[in-house]
Amino acid sequence: MSIHTRKCNDILLIDLVGPVGHSAADNLSDLLRKVIAQDHVRKILVNMSQVNYIFSKGLGVLASIIKLVRESGGILKLYGLQIKVRELFFITMLDSVVEIFEEEDIAIQSFQKKQDI
Repeated sequence: MSIHTRKCNDILLIDLVGPVGHSAADNLSDLLRKVIAQDHVRKILVNMSQVNYIFSKGLGVLASIIKLVRESGGILKLYGLQIKVRELFFITMLDSVVEIFEEEDIAIQSFQKKQDI
């Protein structure tokens, strides 16, 4: 899996490409821990449109990252989940603890809507 980051205003966008296996999950965890601690990023949007599979460790890491982001006062959202990946989120009930969107622009707008309330 490869990880690419970009910014959109105060939102960190993370593009994941390929299956999220053991080492990839660790790399993602390390990256997010760093940006939360050092860069004080509070809004994170993960593009999963190019992720065709997540191993169990990847799901566990995502769950712990969601918790870490929340505990630091941040928000993490996902978008673009392929059908197999979305099914894993449903089966593990991770879809009930993180917002999932179909498209990037709608997900980005959702961060703004939260601020306007």
